[in-house]
Amino acid sequence: MTQSAAEEEAEEDLEKIAGLEGCLTSMQSLLLSKSAVVHSLIKCIPVSDGLEAGKSNLSDDIDEYSFQKGFLTTLDQLDTFLIERKTSNAVKALQQGEGLVCEARRKDTFTKMVKEFQIDLVQRRSDLVSQLVGTTKKISVHGAEVHAAIAALKQLGEAVMGHDLLLDLYHKRIKARVNDLHPSGTLFGGLYTAGLSQCVFSGIVDAVQSTFAIFGADTEFTSKLVLWVHKKTEDFVFLLEKHVLLVTLGLKSIVECLRIAHGHCLLVESHGLALCPFLTRTLRPTVLSVLQRCLEHIQEKVLYLTAADYWLLEVDPKFEEIASRNISRKRLCRSSGNKKMIFFENPEKLTSSAYHLDMLAMDFASDSAFLSRLHLEGVILNNLVSLFRFYIQLLLRSLSPYALKSKTTQVHLLQNANSLEQQVAILVNATVLAKDRFPCATHTVLQEILNDKELLLKNGTFAHYIMLYRPYLQQDLTRVQNSFSNLQKEKFLRESSFMLTSDVYTNLECSHEKRILENEKWRPSAFFEELYVSLTRISECVKKAITGWKKVVSIPLLNILKGVLLWLKNLESFWTGIEACKACLEPKGCVQMVFDLHFVVQFASDGEYCPKPIRSIISDLICSVQDIYAQHDYDPQSFMPLDEWFVREARMALQDVIHQRFQQN
Repeated sequence: MTQSAAEEEAEEDLEKIAGLEGCLTSMQSLLLSKSAVVHSLIKCIPVSDGLEAGKSNLSDDIDEYSFQKGFLTTLDQLDTFLIERKTSNAVKALQQGEGLVCEARRKDTFTKMVKEFQIDLVQRRSDLVSQLVGTTKKISVHGAEVHAAIAALKQLGEAVMGHDLLLDLYHKRIKARVNDLHPSGTLFGGLYTAGLSQCVFSGIVDAVQSTFAIFGADTEFTSKLVLWVHKKTEDFVFLLEKHVLLVTLGLKSIVECLRIAHGHCLLVESHGLALCPFLTRTLRPTVLSVLQRCLEHIQEKVLYLTAADYWLLEVDPKFEEIASRNISRKRLCRSSGNKKMIFFENPEKLTSSAYHLDMLAMDFASDSAFLSRLHLEGVILNNLVSLFRFYIQLLLRSLSPYALKSKTTQVHLLQNANSLEQQVAILVNATVLAKDRFPCATHTVLQEILNDKELLLKNGTFAHYIMLYRPYLQQDLTRVQNSFSNLQKEKFLRESSFMLTSDVYTNLECSHEKRILENEKWRPSAFFEELYVSLTRISECVKKAITGWKKVVSIPLLNILKGVLLWLKNLESFWTGIEACKACLEPKGCVQMVFDLHFVVQFASDGEYCPKPIRSIISDLICSVQDIYAQHDYDPQSFMPLDEWFVREARMALQDVIHQRFQQN
């Protein structure tokens, strides 16, 4: 005999026993009523008193009989409903019995009978609760039956226990489904993430719906539900970290898994429970760790790519697809409304390592862009800034080996930039990456926040983030520019400083008449002519490399010129030599030096790198020259031409130098 057949036979026996008990109870009630009537008849009572007493006793007997019959009927129904597992009927019968008890207590009659009946009710109530609890502990029970059982417990005053049982049931269901998943057999963790998300978040949705359906919006139960949902979410994150996030190497695969999890989490939010912020907070430490791991991996690649770079600027056709992914710089600059936004025209000439960095940075930005929807755009941009700064510091190390103390132990592998072309290549790399490529990568990340790209530009979000993060890159770019300027200044002074001595200006003979000065053809001193030639060569070298060359070279040229002028201003041997040659001081020497300084102003103005600080230094130098001559009984105003003359002659001299030193070659 099978187990199911035995259970059916046992249920039939129980039904028969219940029927017999009902019959016995009815017979007992009938016998009790009959005995009461007989007992009253055999008593010897006067006729009148007997009639009144008979009526009273008969009324009491009838009340006692009706209550007893109601009690027994209720117990009989309860037993039947418990056997048949009719939960709702059993609850109604139990409530009916409790109503009889309350009525009997109100009349203050049949105290002993009421107590016995109440004990029986408590026993049946306990049996009913046990039966309902057993129903909720079976994972295979249908949702409607579970809802009915929990609702019955709520009606019985066991709402807290019913809610706990409901959450425990969904916990078991989620656990059973998760145990059926096999993370080792999935590809890149995507299938496992989808299955895990489906199991966990669908279970959470069911629990939320059941709670609201049975208990409504009661604060006590919603608070407990939120805590339970957070616990399930933490368990989900733990499994996701264990089987996917901490074992998958590809950033794109990891982000895709997070996208899947976020999508399922949104289903929970659609049912009135804001879970995405909690999921983001829970995932944040792991995401930070993953991004840091990916960043270190990219930095290691960049280091070895930079070590193999010989600093030759070229347009690499392999990276043309990068340009096709980029946004229109003109539109970006125009829409941002910020004049400090500097963008270059494609294609830019970069070195091999800069191209690779650009590709890796754009891939990192596009792969991780989805994380901005999880309010992690700041983390991504911090990592992008770190990547660009890492590379620019490598450029600075190659440009000037002792410019910084790097924590990277392999910096000795880098190729030093010795020639002007190589140094210009490093300057171009740093400028283009900081001012152009980083904003493009930033836009790739931020466009995930707003689907409307135009709105992203118009509402100022893009400009805000650029102004927030680019200063960090600007600091490193400024160091590269300063290092480049110092190298060129030192090289120029090392090769040309011998041309500038006091003899250049003290051994000039000329009449004091102004007309004689005006009839001569003026030419700058050799030192200042070579200064112009050196600066022009740098400009031409950058001009060959990139279309927007002025954006790259203006600040370095300004720094070089400023450094040379300050060197001249502090050159004690030069000024002491002029003051010592009293007998050799001639007005033409004073005019020549002032002319040389005006020549500097002229070519710096033409090159657009002559701001107020440069003009201020030149004015100080002119005053110093005139003061020296004034101390030796000369009145500079008596022989000094007007400023218009200096401007005209300096312009003519500049044209002559350009023709002789560049155009003829």
